[in-house]
Amino acid sequence: MSQWRIPSDQLPGQNDGNELSGDSGHQSTATAQRSARLGEELEQLVYRFHQRLIDELEAEKLEAMPPDKRRQAVQEAVKALLARESLNALVRDAVATRVVDEVVGLGPIEPLLHDSSISEVMVNAPDEVYFERDGIMYQSDVRFRDNDHVMQIVERIIAPLGRRVDESSPMVDARLADGSRVNVIIPPLAPKSPT
Repeated sequence: MSQWRIPSDQLPGQNDGNELSGDSGHQSTATAQRSARLGEELEQLVYRFHQRLIDELEAEKLEAMPPDKRRQAVQEAVKALLARESLNALVRDAVATRVVDEVVGLGPIEPLLHDSSISEVMVNAPDEVYFERDGIMYQSDVRFRDNDHVMQIVERIIAPLGRRVDESSPMVDARLADGSRVNVIIPPLAPKSPT
């Protein structure tokens, strides 16, 4: 049995009592660095369990299922996989949610899309994710692994629309079934990565 431990009081977003420095309302550098490091460790766990889940699931059967059944099947498989690991409950829940989002959702941006106070999500690079709330743009702590990870999610978004994006067709502007608008630009039109 593998052991993965991240102290629950040190998970990204958890208040360790030193979150704010002075009256400025900004995270201290040490706290921000610790959160970034723990976030990276959590993402490594997510990636590792995502790969193990893919090895265990039959992709063809999964793709043939209706979306709600697919999500349920993945949740059950993730739960069974994580039950064999020595993880604290908070880490287990965080990893399970992220793995399910990777397999049947829209990866790391899934939580942003479910936040009703967010009106826009922009991915300018794997490590540059922004969102708009109340007319103000904020940089998110959400990260993709790399450009390929961004493209996997882009393909998942546009495939149901019958659209494609590649070097010969580097831009897509479309409306999703829920009325949301998606705009994708990849190199060579986007200078450094898919957006």
